Amino acid sequence: MFTALLIRMAYYFKDMLRRKKRNQFQKESQAFVYKETVPDAMPVTVSVIVPVYNGGAEFKFLLEMLKVQEGIETIEIIIVDSGSADGSLELAERYGAKVVPIIQADFSHAYARNLGVRCATCEFLLFMTQDACPTDAHWLRSLLISLLVGKLDAVSCYEMPRADCDLFGRVTIWEDWEIQRGRLSNHACLLRKSLFEKYLFRFEIAEDFDLGMCLREDGYKIAMLSNVRIIHSHTRSPYYYFKRAIAASLVMVKIQPKKKRIRFPEKYLLDCILTGYSVVKLYVQALFKHCEKEETPGDWAVFCKWTKKELDKDLWKIKQMKNRERTELLFSTQADFDSHFQTIIEEIYELAGRNFRVKVFIFEKIRHYLCNTLSQYFDDRIEERDNFRKEEIGRLSEKLIACFSGDYLGVYAAAHKGANEPICELAEKYAKGI
Repeated sequence: MFTALLIRMAYYFKDMLRRKKRNQFQKESQAFVYKETVPDAMPVTVSVIVPVYNGGAEFKFLLEMLKVQEGIETIEIIIVDSGSADGSLELAERYGAKVVPIIQADFSHAYARNLGVRCATCEFLLFMTQDACPTDAHWLRSLLISLLVGKLDAVSCYEMPRADCDLFGRVTIWEDWEIQRGRLSNHACLLRKSLFEKYLFRFEIAEDFDLGMCLREDGYKIAMLSNVRIIHSHTRSPYYYFKRAIAASLVMVKIQPKKKRIRFPEKYLLDCILTGYSVVKLYVQALFKHCEKEETPGDWAVFCKWTKKELDKDLWKIKQMKNRERTELLFSTQADFDSHFQTIIEEIYELAGRNFRVKVFIFEKIRHYLCNTLSQYFDDRIEERDNFRKEEIGRLSEKLIACFSGDYLGVYAAAHKGANEPICELAEKYAKGI
């Protein structure tokens, strides 16, 4: 109980700091809202570099929007294709793009983009992803104006989620926006080629974050623009989020080696993950029973109060369970739960010796997210707080435990790099393929 109280107090003060930083960032971002004082046609050239693998319909939308951009002298589209089998390569050629093929085994986010730069012939580089889409025909011109008039060295812009983006994806975009003041993102990243060639991308993931850190440390000005936006979002599985969280943690330790991180003993970490997953299973079961007569859970404040009570009750249930009952809960199949992530939990349970003690650290992170972070999201009037659906809350809960589990496993594996430990082998195995 005392540990849980300390964790909740820490989150309270963390939220206060986040709100303060968010307000400061929103004021600063207004400085980059430009006045229309430049000519309609800008005598600049831009190479757009996009790594592609089975881009699908979203890739076609991107190509269409790039071809109709106005006010730029030359736009060169460079596609680095890593073995698409859905016609993406042929589609790019039909739109006049320069295609650079690579084999799938050679792909990494850094390698593909650096290779594209070698083929670029224009003054500016614009890095994009295959599923991002400009909002209108003046989008690229607006990016350039913000960079040139604002006397900036590199810019990215705010993401707008797609209409089919799930609640977890929407909240993630909102959360990222709070911390992106000193960050670049390759969903849309614009800078001069001459500047980029001094650095290049270095890591297989989080390569854009690393570039932004390097530029800032060397005194260059970068910005995440609020006045220009791009349509980009993902709706991924818990299994994907688990893998990405591990890969990101392993790389972030390299990018920020001096940053202090919470590191747990192996058994404590495994117990935290298994406790969190067990509580999420009970919570989602209770959530569907609580809301089965209604399409939406109703008033958010009432639902939030119910969630706090239910999570605490579920944690108490786990504490009272015998080991056999906990095992049955962990291994039980549940509708809408990701079977691939379930398999990972079973592997973690084996590493824990088929037994675990209740540890509340990750549980408290989940509780705080569901009861506080979501409340802040709705309070920012991003969307109506009473229009959420029970299915979205349930799916979000499983993705939370997947993210938190992958994050701390990655930190542990990075701290014990080279050690012949099963938990490190597990992390290394699932970090591949992102």
